[in-house]
Amino acid sequence: LKDLDVLERLGLKVDEVVTMHKILSSVRDKIEFGYLAIICRDCPWLDLGYCAEGIKRVKAENPWR
Repeated sequence: LKDLDVLERLGLKVDEVVTMHKILSSVRDKIEFGYLAIICRDCPWLDLGYCAEGIKRVKAENPWR
């Protein structure tokens, strides 16, 4: 269910083939930090900050550093 929520938020569909550029652009444009607290609230990785750091990098337009 969470995966479907994320896909919907990103404007993607199940089994859709997309480029990494499209995924990163969608994350940059459609995912806010507050969304992590909602969609990832039960995830043990949330408190480690990896996803927040990744989103920060994508929004800075340099996700690979």
